[in-house]
Amino acid sequence: MLNNPFKATMIIVEYKKHFCLILIALLWSKLFMAQFSQIQEVEVAYENFDTEQGLPSSETYSMLEDNEGYLWFSTDRGIVRYNGVGMQFFGLNEGLSNLVNFNLVASSNGGFLVDDLNGQIHRWEDTVFVPFKHNEIL
Repeated sequence: MLNNPFKATMIIVEYKKHFCLILIALLWSKLFMAQFSQIQEVEVAYENFDTEQGLPSSETYSMLEDNEGYLWFSTDRGIVRYNGVGMQFFGLNEGLSNLVNFNLVASSNGGFLVDDLNGQIHRWEDTVFVPFKHNEIL
């Protein structure tokens, strides 16, 4: 037992300090967790696309949302544009030099570029894909 009453008082004061710090930490964590749990309750809407919904292939390499809100998908069998209802296919007849296309990259003018299996780059212009004018040196 403690024979020194001053020492006993100091121990009680230390326990009170630790108790207050623990209590503050618990209250703070409770507030933090309450805010975090509200974030967790947000539901994210998503939709899966595959060949049944109009993709020409289940092998999709890239996706891009353009300035008009269309979603574009590059696949190993062409490029597809999704308008929220249906999909439109773009291939060799629409200016692509290869059906295997990889990266869809937004450009500064609001359009986008795509590269294909042969290393060629094309840019989207309204209704067709136009080859990059310096493809021969790539």
